[in-house]
Amino acid sequence: MATCSPIGIDPNTPCFGCPDPAFISEVMALTVRQPFAALIAAGIKTLETRAWKTDYRGPLLICAAKEAHNLYKSYNLQTGTLELLNQSAPAFYQVDFDLFRIEGAAVCVVDLVGVRPFLKGSLVEKDACCDWFPGGFVWELEKPRLVEPKPVRGRPGLFKVENVKYRGLK
Repeated sequence: MATCSPIGIDPNTPCFGCPDPAFISEVMALTVRQPFAALIAAGIKTLETRAWKTDYRGPLLICAAKEAHNLYKSYNLQTGTLELLNQSAPAFYQVDFDLFRIEGAAVCVVDLVGVRPFLKGSLVEKDACCDWFPGGFVWELEKPRLVEPKPVRGRPGLFKVENVKYRGLK
């Protein structure tokens, strides 16, 4: 496996075997509804919540769905403030509109480093940017790296995407 060192990426981060450090030949992907995809890309949401767990660990392409999540309430263009309909987790976040407006496309690559139960009272709601729900799992995400917003058709579960390019690299 080759090693890449594009802007914002640790020199020891694998580039998934591609010869070009700005290019990912194939990567596992997950569809996430906005605004959560933007919060992951911004490094604010470090725990993704799912009703299912996975044994997969490694690079994960975050793809923004075409439809917004039902917890999305509003986005203030003047202040860059996102509001969610959370009850116990924080409701307000500062996030770049350029990340928030991406729909039906790849947003970033993160490293999926762990999966564990989403325990009530575990104080992870802040990092998950959502309220606890029964039977859930939190996926631990690290090192978000922006990619060119390539159109990707969302799918349930994990799936493979080919030919992804890191943003701002030639």
